[in-house]
Amino acid sequence: MKSRAFSFVTAAAVLLIAFTLIISPALQAQNAQETRLDSVHYGISTDISDLSSLDIEALQLAMTFGLTSINSLETVFHYDADRINLRGTWLVDFTEDTPRDLNLRLGLASENGLSGLEPALGLGGEFPAGDNTYIFGHLDYYFNISNSSLVYRGGVGIPLTVNSNLRLSAGNSFWNRDSHQLKVGMEIEL
Repeated sequence: MKSRAFSFVTAAAVLLIAFTLIISPALQAQNAQETRLDSVHYGISTDISDLSSLDIEALQLAMTFGLTSINSLETVFHYDADRINLRGTWLVDFTEDTPRDLNLRLGLASENGLSGLEPALGLGGEFPAGDNTYIFGHLDYYFNISNSSLVYRGGVGIPLTVNSNLRLSAGNSFWNRDSHQLKVGMEIEL
């Protein structure tokens, strides 16, 4: 009975995401604009519990595409020496035209390589911390995962140039939910 409930929740989440992705462009037609690449982020992750070795556990390439003034899509390619995994997250910004971003996050992530997708729902944001520095974070709940279903990350972005930032964060990832990771990355805003 429990697996049937998870199947229903998964199906409902996937249908909600698909419905929203199909209907959203029609609702935003008055603010329509071309899809654009907003930022590219490259990061490396290591396990916080063993900082003495600083072994690289994963490499990530993330791209954020602006769809409309309040909708964007974040794609993540995650490589952990065994396989490449993918995650796509649709971000709906509740705070359009303000210096802060507070987003509803609707996501799908591949569990084992490129097979199977797991739906997620979460909240995330980016908030100014002075002198172009910002803090960011997110919390996602994955529906079909029986243990460690929460994925979280929080950190700080430090400007290096006009359009690039150093990003330092701590958290876990969908692909390594049971360990805490330190992530160092570079973000280029286009």
